Amino acid sequence: MITKFVSVFLTVLLCVSSWGQDSMTLSRVSPKLRKFLDGHPGAAKTLSKTLSEAFSNKTIELYYFYTDDETVPMGDHFYDHIAGKTWVTILIRENQEPCDEYVSFEFEALNSEGEQRFEELEGMAKAGTISKPDFVRGIEKQELAASLKMQSILGRLQLSKKEIAKSHFYNKFLDCPSNFDEFISYRNKFTLNANLRDEQHYGQVYDNLRNGS
Repeated sequence: MITKFVSVFLTVLLCVSSWGQDSMTLSRVSPKLRKFLDGHPGAAKTLSKTLSEAFSNKTIELYYFYTDDETVPMGDHFYDHIAGKTWVTILIRENQEPCDEYVSFEFEALNSEGEQRFEELEGMAKAGTISKPDFVRGIEKQELAASLKMQSILGRLQLSKKEIAKSHFYNKFLDCPSNFDEFISYRNKFTLNANLRDEQHYGQVYDNLRNGS
C-alpha cells in the first residue's frame, strides 16, 4: 500500500456507497477510460461485475493522480473503518495508457477483496504472533491470487495489436506463473506490476506495525 506520494496532485472523482445498485457508475470514470470501455464492452461488463462483488456493502472512493515519477505505483488501495462502515480508497495514476488505466482499476478492485486476510496479517504482526517472512509471504500470496484473476480477465479481452504494444501490463500478466516461488522470481525480475511491492517494502511495513508507527 502507498504510504506517501511525492509531487502528486489528487482529484476526487467519485464516492458511492454501492456499485452494484448504480448502473451509471462506470460513466463517472475518466473520459479516457470511458472511451476504452465503450470500445471494449467485455471489459466494461467484467469491471462492473468485479466492482459489484468487491464493494457490496462498502463505500468506495476513487481518486486520480498525476506524476512523472516512474517509481510511484500506477494504482493502489487502502481501507478505513468509519462508524461501522468499511471505506475502500482506490488511487489510479492518470497519465498511463487507457488499457493500463483499466488494468490498474480492475487489479486494485480484485486485490481489495483480500481485505480480511490483509487485516488478519496486520493484526498478527502487531501482536507479534507472526514472523516477518511469514507476514511478507502471506501478503504476496494474496497478490498472486489477484494477479492470476487479472491474467484470466486479460486473456479474454479482445485488444488490438496497437493497444497490446503500448500496454505496460498486458504481456507481463499473461506470462505470470501460477507457482508461488516462480511468481516471486518473475515479479522481482520483470516488475510484473508497478502496483506490487517487493519483500523489502513489506518487511518495512511489518517493522512499522511492530513498532506501532
